[in-house]
Order: sequence, then C-alpha cells, then structure tokens
Amino acid sequence: MKEQKTIAVLICYFGKLPWYFNYFIHSCKYNPTVNFFIVTDNVGYEMELPSNVKLVHTTLDELSNLTTRKLGFRVNLFRRYCICRFLGKLVRSMYCAVPWFKKA
Repeated sequence: MKEQKTIAVLICYFGKLPWYFNYFIHSCKYNPTVNFFIVTDNVGYEMELPSNVKLVHTTLDELSNLTTRKLGFRVNLFRRYCICRFLGKLVRSMYCAVPWFKKA
C-alpha cells in the first residue's frame, strides 16, 4: 500500500494561550495527515494531545540562540512577530530535532 503524504504546520505562539486553544487542539486530531508543531513558552497546558500534535516548549531567548547558531550571526527575537523572518531555518532545525518528522 502506498504511504500517504503528510503536511507539517509550524505554529509559534508566545504568551497566554487563547481561550479557543482546546478547540483547536481537538480539531487537529481530525486531520491525521497534518502534523502540528506548536512552539510556545506556555508550559501550563495539561490536556492530552492527539498523536499528530507536538508542543515544543522554549522561550524567545532560547529561540533567538537557536536561530543565531543556525544562521551564523546574532539574531534577537525581542518581538514575537520577528519569528516569521526566520521560519525556514526553524523548520529545518525542528526536522533534525524531532524523530517522528520524516522526510517525504
């Protein structure tokens, strides 16, 4: 049987999670061909996650340091919206760090 292709979605969310986050997580399990990486500094989420959702806990400082190492020059993500400038490198580093994320 042919292996089904999947999609990876990277979501960076820093700060208090929105009120509808539980509903979003619930909807993720109905999209089994989509793997969700949620990069967040919120460590208080305690509900069970579907198998296709991975919470990656980090801080903006840790993310700045990771991006600095990957790019080879100093990056300061002092504002959350700066993350989108470096999204490609973040995806590549997560590909190496998360074993269940397979190459298509």
